[in-house]
Amino acid sequence: MKSNSILRYIVFAFILLYTFAYGQNGALADECKNNFTTSCLVLLDQAKKQHDAKSSDFYRAKLLDIMESACKRDYQTCLVLARIYEPQGKGNAATQAIQRDMIAHKIPTQVLLPTFSENPDKAKKHFEDIESVVAVMREKPNADKAVRYQEKSIGLLENACYDSNVQACLFLHYFYEHGVAVAQNRPKAERLVTLALELATRECMLGNTKSCELLRAYPAYRQWIAKEAGNLVRKCNEQDFIACYQSSLYYTQDFYINPEASKIAQDNTSDFIKVAQLLQKACKIDTNSCKETIFHIKNAKECLIDNNMQACANTQNVRPEFLALACNDGNMHSCYALRHLPTFNDSKRYVKLLQRVCRSGIIDACVELANMYEKGERVAKSKEKTLHFMQRACAWSMKQQVAGDYCYFAGLGYERGEYVKQDIEKAIETYQYACEIGHKNTACERLGVLYEHYRQNMPEALIWYQKACNANKNSIMSCMQVAKNFANGEYLSLSVQDAIHIYELLLQEKEAPHDDIYYNLAKIYGTKDIYDIHTRTTKENPYSDYAKALQYYKKSCKLGFQTACTIKLTLPNLTQECQANNANACYQIATLISLLQEDASYRNMLTTPNIEATLPQITNNTKPIAKDDKAISLMLYKQACKGNVASACIKLYETTKVAFDKDFDLQEAMCINLRTRPEAKAICLAFAHEGLQQEEYQKVIHALLPYQSKEDSQALDLLAQAYFYAKDYKQTLEIYKRIYHYNIPNDYYYLAQMYSYGLEVKQDYQKALDIYRLSESPRSYLGQAQMYANGLGVSKSIFSAKDYYKLACPLHTSDTTKVLAEACVQLGNIMSDEGDFKIAQQYYLKACEIGYHGDAISCQ
Repeated sequence: MKSNSILRYIVFAFILLYTFAYGQNGALADECKNNFTTSCLVLLDQAKKQHDAKSSDFYRAKLLDIMESACKRDYQTCLVLARIYEPQGKGNAATQAIQRDMIAHKIPTQVLLPTFSENPDKAKKHFEDIESVVAVMREKPNADKAVRYQEKSIGLLENACYDSNVQACLFLHYFYEHGVAVAQNRPKAERLVTLALELATRECMLGNTKSCELLRAYPAYRQWIAKEAGNLVRKCNEQDFIACYQSSLYYTQDFYINPEASKIAQDNTSDFIKVAQLLQKACKIDTNSCKETIFHIKNAKECLIDNNMQACANTQNVRPEFLALACNDGNMHSCYALRHLPTFNDSKRYVKLLQRVCRSGIIDACVELANMYEKGERVAKSKEKTLHFMQRACAWSMKQQVAGDYCYFAGLGYERGEYVKQDIEKAIETYQYACEIGHKNTACERLGVLYEHYRQNMPEALIWYQKACNANKNSIMSCMQVAKNFANGEYLSLSVQDAIHIYELLLQEKEAPHDDIYYNLAKIYGTKDIYDIHTRTTKENPYSDYAKALQYYKKSCKLGFQTACTIKLTLPNLTQECQANNANACYQIATLISLLQEDASYRNMLTTPNIEATLPQITNNTKPIAKDDKAISLMLYKQACKGNVASACIKLYETTKVAFDKDFDLQEAMCINLRTRPEAKAICLAFAHEGLQQEEYQKVIHALLPYQSKEDSQALDLLAQAYFYAKDYKQTLEIYKRIYHYNIPNDYYYLAQMYSYGLEVKQDYQKALDIYRLSESPRSYLGQAQMYANGLGVSKSIFSAKDYYKLACPLHTSDTTKVLAEACVQLGNIMSDEGDFKIAQQYYLKACEIGYHGDAISCQ
């Protein structure tokens, strides 16, 4: 269905523009003056609601002028104008018939228009139809004017109708039927309806769903097609393309016109192969229409015109016609895709189709059959048939080397001997395929069990247990086996870290044996040294955590693991190790002190003397800031954190919620060791600011490397600065490229500096100046001041330099982001040279106030 371009412009312009122009009356008024119909409509609606008669008359007159001009080319505009002048709720016979049949959906739906909303934050409502627009613009009734505009529309309707516009043909039919604005001619009116329905049939069969919906309102027409189906096929063979479309519509049995009804109909007369063949004939005759519509579907032309069956199977569309041709040619994938057609509502026919395509190697069909027999959907329940079709799916997947969990279920049948003779070797074969190709944790786990217990090969079993555990931590048995062997190093390479990681993940699983897991973790955390069976060496356990070991033994005991209830933990001489600068030992003492403060019952689980008895030795050595246990723990956490014990840094932050910006080394340790936590970013940024002041550029770079995403604008700017001062100009350029790529606002100050001094780029004062002028940041003003002060690419001018320095260092602001300390110092120097010592002092004080750290002045 084609619609006139002018009204379409009006409608869509209204929708798009209204979203942006809503509520902005000044902008709307300007647009209305420039003949934007949309804006005039909104303003007219506003004026009417505000009872502003003068504005209402003005905007109505403006709209009528715009529409009068459009009526010369667009029939819909003429009809809208006619409705404006017709009496409200009445109108002539043609208009009444049009309104009635619009409600009955016997005329294509017109485009909806947005309406005025008093709340700009809410989603825009829409006019229900053109009548809503008419209601806004309605004039005093004037029947003569109404008829005059209808008469103007007749010629336009004639042209549009014979240009294949269904809506135009239907509108025109009402005027001839009732003799309104044109001499009455009922035979022509009937011919126009027939023409409109023929056009709609063609459009429907070429993919226009709106045309299919329209045909639903004309059952008599579809009944006539059904009655004349044989004759229509004959006419199609005689090169009548409309007959081809009509007969093809018949063989769809309303599939496109009423798809919901066709889904439940017991349909024995639809034939999409015939539909496709009739479409082939139609498109060979009516090539241009197909070219503009159905041939836009990839491979459709090759399918229908060239009769290329591979193209039919590969059309990127679910239309049954293409698939039917390919299926008829033996493409089983296409046959399987047709299973949702109404013809397969019959269960026997549906099962027969699935069996056929399953035998041909379509795995999904075999699986669907297996599921149907398992659940008893459309067939009688049968575990035997379920296993049969799942084994067939497995066989096809192994042959075609495709993934899927079919072989797991098939293997389960072979392992258990259910409905098939037990065959462990066959079970291993199918499990192995399912595990390696399908990556299914269940198949890998069963394979591990068979290797461990049937073949008694634990090293091989652990390979499959690992695959199962890696695929899904729900494989609790597999993960427990892997963690146990990582921890003792019996069959797997010793890896305490991996064992802890797996155990901690298993604690999140409800079905996991938490008592056993807590006990195993407690043994790991409570062990000072680890023995490697394979290398026969002993090394210090980097994961020892005695406080955590005590907590986990207690949890395990509470869950019923009796061995954990009898544990007595012996501690090494942590005090001596802490005094020897062993950061981990200091952390251990701090955590134990905190734990004993929370729950004194933990003392009964220790065999060593009271931990607090050793505190005087520690405090005398490390000079604590207070004598109470809490302050000592905090001091020990700081010491351990500086020694790069990540847990200590985390505990310190959780306890204090501060970043210790006055302790540079501690701040660096917290930045590095809190990397996995969201708080780390703010700490690292604060550290970077301090590091730049202390000229620790490499430390700043190392701290900020993880923060280079689109959301890290501040970190990227500091990185550019650090690389620049570290004289790594190549990386400075790379950071600025990243900033530009992310479209992050930045003054590119150091890039301008590079052009100014020819660092990694060719020296170019003009480019440097252009970059400085891109922004109004204090640094950009400082850069321009320096260029004028030194005459770099511009005439040397201390006066211009002083003006830019003042922009970079305004005295009367408390916003430190608008002040640059270096600019304040330079201004102080200039004022001092000019003899204005009082103002110079103000600029020096401003520099110190915002944290100047240079050598030009002393802020002490």
